[in-house]
Amino acid sequence: MIQPNFWILVVMLLSGTVGGVLNYLGARGEEPKNAGFWQSLLGGMVVCSFIVLLFLNMISSNPIDAVKGTVNAAGDLSKLFVLAGFCLVAGGSSRAFITTLSARVLRETKATRQEVQQMTSYTAENLISRGSEMALFGDGGRRELEKKAKEDGRLPPGQSLTLKWPVLHYGGVPHFDAAKWDFKISGLVEEPVRLTWEEFRALPQTEVTSDFHCVTRWSRLDNRWKGVLFTDVMKLIKPKPGAEFALVLAEEGYTANVPLADLLRPDVLFTFEHDGEPLAAEHGGPLRLIAPHLHAWKSVKWVRGFMLLDHDRLGFWERNGYHAYGDPWKEQRYSGTSRSEAKNLRARDASESYSLSARRLQLLTRLIAPMKSLNWTR
Repeated sequence: MIQPNFWILVVMLLSGTVGGVLNYLGARGEEPKNAGFWQSLLGGMVVCSFIVLLFLNMISSNPIDAVKGTVNAAGDLSKLFVLAGFCLVAGGSSRAFITTLSARVLRETKATRQEVQQMTSYTAENLISRGSEMALFGDGGRRELEKKAKEDGRLPPGQSLTLKWPVLHYGGVPHFDAAKWDFKISGLVEEPVRLTWEEFRALPQTEVTSDFHCVTRWSRLDNRWKGVLFTDVMKLIKPKPGAEFALVLAEEGYTANVPLADLLRPDVLFTFEHDGEPLAAEHGGPLRLIAPHLHAWKSVKWVRGFMLLDHDRLGFWERNGYHAYGDPWKEQRYSGTSRSEAKNLRARDASESYSLSARRLQLLTRLIAPMKSLNWTR
């Protein structure tokens, strides 16, 4: 005969199961991975105990005293398992719920704090004029700031203002090792230059405030950069006659082409700080080129040097349909170079790459040739 407290146990089991599911879902990504294992194990014990209790209760009508004693003992043990499971799972679900809720609150608070910190004097001035409540409700006053920026002529055509700093790049974020990092200047120079991380950081540092325009149509105003001006880096070399273009080099073979005259502007620099903080890796740290008058893809992330050339050589994105120059005020986003000109540039680059590979092959052949005369048998 089923024991009188059977329905109490059913309610406890269902509550414990629901609590365990909530605990497991809430703990994912917030608690150690073994939390799910222990909850699953405990749930299995609870279910098995309930099955044993139900089975034994169904046969408890047997008058044999020995069987009754076994039934009562097993029933008590099952109830203990269920009670312990309910308490532990309920406590774990509460902890997971609080952990998840607090983590979300912390993330939102951190994001809000970072966004407020990133607002520059330009945005702060407008927030004061419109009332501080705009930073707490709605879009933080972005539309009003965007309207004023357009009136002041600070937004290029087709661009929208953002108070955040979106992360956009091709591929993953490379690992930075200060001991292996170097900065190389090559091409049409009298002597190539190689700088270590310590040597580069020892160069004269300058702060520059400028706007930042992305080809994906967002703009961020009044960014404070700190780093080394391109003009100061150029003092380390002596360019050869005809050096009018630069191919900026970055991690993993990424390149971008920029006329040398554009890089010699007074607000172009290699930066390792943004708004008073070290430049984050996802934004190009430890070192990034900033050319504010061009679209942001020209401000190469994870820069490792540049090469001076006497002709314009297309970079990574330029080869894939982006404009060869990239002036945001002229809306030079894509396909700015005519097909014939782009074809000629790609053909010339391919020819140069082939010539370089051919020279390397010839050198390797010369090194291997003397080895043919050696007797390799004993």
